[in-house]
Amino acid sequence: MARSFWMILVLLPMIQSCADIETETTGKATVSMRLEQDRSSHRSSFRGITPEEANTILVVLRPPSQCSPNYGNSTQDMDRALLNLSTQEVELIVPLGTQMKLCLYFFSGKYSLPGLSTVDFEAESFGESDVFTVEADTTSAIIDVVYWGTFYSTLTAKISSKSSAGLIIGTSGSFKLSDLTGIALKEENFTIADNQGHIITVEELAYVSSTSYTYQVEIDGFSNEVNTFVVSNSEETLDIKLTPNPVDISWISFENLDVAQIGTTDEANASGTLVIKVP
Repeated sequence: MARSFWMILVLLPMIQSCADIETETTGKATVSMRLEQDRSSHRSSFRGITPEEANTILVVLRPPSQCSPNYGNSTQDMDRALLNLSTQEVELIVPLGTQMKLCLYFFSGKYSLPGLSTVDFEAESFGESDVFTVEADTTSAIIDVVYWGTFYSTLTAKISSKSSAGLIIGTSGSFKLSDLTGIALKEENFTIADNQGHIITVEELAYVSSTSYTYQVEIDGFSNEVNTFVVSNSEETLDIKLTPNPVDISWISFENLDVAQIGTTDEANASGTLVIKVP
């Protein structure tokens, strides 16, 4: 469920370092944006707050990739500021001639901008704009923003082998779940107890409309698996099948080898322990 509101962008007369601008696609501009809300009385059934209920609204300017539920400082951030709740305005420094989007985070608590540099507080609702560009001759624009409450999903990751031999009991492995900005949401080390597979469960995984995450699985004796997937339902299942590493002849050795010739023939019986040491 979602509803829309708008950010009206107004280019302020001051352009930073305008004397150094050689083309219309270089330099930066300071813009003022005003939040114009849809006054519909509709409320969705998901957990979240309306813009009217928010005591802090964080606006983050980012490249045109999907907004992440995690609002902490990121190398992808172009600029960030708090919306003035009285005037419903925010000022941001934007690059000219560059595609970007706005990610909005709504909080019921009152926080400062430095206090939101790390993900210490839960954002209770989100907003995500269309991709837009500000040119040197832009004076105003209306940017559509979709507003979402917070959904939560239970993620079940089923880890198994592509080989019929299954996983190797007793071997060690690790699972890491991250958002698209690289922030780790869950890291777990484990030991294989069942050769048919291992299950990782992640509770309360936030998503807004649909949200992409990345997982990484490492298990001794198998190729590392890294993939990006989308969460858009209250329950999600990942079927992660790992590829066994090919056996290198240098890993194979024999211990306690005993060879006995069979009579006077050119044949012999051999016994011992075959050892495979996987690096």
